[in-house]
Amino acid sequence: MALSEVDQSVALNSRHPAAARAKAEATDRPAVGVRHLMDFLVCLALWVIVVRGFGIEGYIISTGSMAPHLLGYHKRVVCPSCQKVFAVGVPPGSSPSELRRATCPNCGQRWIDISKVPINAGDQLLVHKNAYTFRPPRRWDMVVFRNPEQPTQAYVKRVVGLPGERVQIVAGDVVINGHVQRKNLIQQRATRILVYDDTYRPAAASDWQPRWNPDSGWRAVSGGFETRPEGRRSGRTGAATFRWLSYRHWVRSGGVHPTAVTVRPWPAEVVAAADALAFGGPSHAAGEIDATAQQIRCRGVLTRSARRWFLSLSDAPHWRRAVEQLERESHLAPITDAYAYDGPAGQTGVNLVRDLMIAAQVTVHSGQGQLVFRMLDGRHVYDAVLGFQSGMLRVFVDGKERAVAERRLPAIAFDRPWLVEMSTFDRQIVFAIDGREVLSYVPDDTEAATADGALETAPTYRNPRFALSRPVHIAAKGLAVRIERLRLYRDVYYTAGESRRAVDRPYQLGPDQYFFLGDNSPVSLDSRSWSNARVTRQMFVGKPLVLHLPSRPAKIRIGRYVGHIRIPDFTRIRYIR
Repeated sequence: MALSEVDQSVALNSRHPAAARAKAEATDRPAVGVRHLMDFLVCLALWVIVVRGFGIEGYIISTGSMAPHLLGYHKRVVCPSCQKVFAVGVPPGSSPSELRRATCPNCGQRWIDISKVPINAGDQLLVHKNAYTFRPPRRWDMVVFRNPEQPTQAYVKRVVGLPGERVQIVAGDVVINGHVQRKNLIQQRATRILVYDDTYRPAAASDWQPRWNPDSGWRAVSGGFETRPEGRRSGRTGAATFRWLSYRHWVRSGGVHPTAVTVRPWPAEVVAAADALAFGGPSHAAGEIDATAQQIRCRGVLTRSARRWFLSLSDAPHWRRAVEQLERESHLAPITDAYAYDGPAGQTGVNLVRDLMIAAQVTVHSGQGQLVFRMLDGRHVYDAVLGFQSGMLRVFVDGKERAVAERRLPAIAFDRPWLVEMSTFDRQIVFAIDGREVLSYVPDDTEAATADGALETAPTYRNPRFALSRPVHIAAKGLAVRIERLRLYRDVYYTAGESRRAVDRPYQLGPDQYFFLGDNSPVSLDSRSWSNARVTRQMFVGKPLVLHLPSRPAKIRIGRYVGHIRIPDFTRIRYIR
């Protein structure tokens, strides 16, 4: 009996069941793939609905008012000298070629060509919208809120003033009711700005000098420095001495810092030149002479043209030595509130910053001696002395013999690296080991409140500019120790802005009013300058939780076409405290 097509298929299937299953799976595979895709999209949609229902929402940052901690539209730049990666902000809607030059914030390399660097999108945040439903915001929290001048816009800033307080910005610090507000270690880490990372040390070049300078007891090793106690092999006898490793803020060029050198005897031919130039303080470019004070001066690093001009005034050997000294010393600059993110306008900085933090990886191999971390803030000299025989951490001020504070050191194992952090943020000393705050100390003379709640600043160091160009020193005695991953940070220096409020005098907040500031203080539009500064709890959107989708550009090539695409930058994903 002849079989129909269906009968033949059934017959074949009965004789070859494996072949039949394979044929059926091949027939169903496209449908299964589509179904899986639909299931994924449905689950994704449900996840978004659930997440938003629980109060989590994403926001993208377009401006740089919180830089360098949160980035708006920017260019991701790699310094050709030290290889440090940094960001330079660009206004939304700009073309890549509009911003052409940048300065490295780490090594100071200038005139970096960034005209062909693509523009990168701003950071994206996950915001917990119910974070402040059950508790009020704390000082130094990042908060997303509605702009009081344009409620349709969402801003992210840092809250510094709470309801009912009197707020004032004094010398870069936040002063509440006449008292400087101090951050703990976690808050300091959240606001610190990198000044120099020795891990990205530039290669030897004619226009660069190392910022960390060891004395003869230290030797440079890969990634840092090490020293060993004096022994019999050294041929020295007597008590061990401290060996110093010192930081000096050497800059390649630029700046506005003053430098002066006294010249005695003052050459007669220079007196004649001064008489011939009849405008107050004969000058040339960045140089000037003062015959009355017998000084030569410059602002910023002495330029080549100014150097030639100085040398042309006299052939006297001591005059030439003075000019060479002026050139050397002009490269040592105090640390300022510079922001490389702000482009040419922010590369110099105008305010001296005394709030600094040193971080270093320390490995003690042997010995029962001492390790000293010394910091200068332009007012005082602070020595944190770790005694490995006594097991104590002691803080001394201005070389006095009596410690002002002391704590027992945590157990420290030999031959194991541990992280040391010491800071002078907010007119206090904080010392931490492996992320744990061991000691904090507030000097007695840091502040005095007046009747109106303003702050009387303490007496200053006799030469704060000198101190802040050489602010950190490390010393070891009787120890075999290795110091690596040396990083120097500064605190945010809050500027006057447009000086509408909380600058010249304290600003009184209402019973439900908060005061906000941006971390990029020179360019941030915030409570200092808004015409309507009343930000209430009702305007809050929520608290940023995670920087969840930072990106960086990647180059693609298709034949002759070269383009850029955005890819995730996993190194910057982090939880926001």
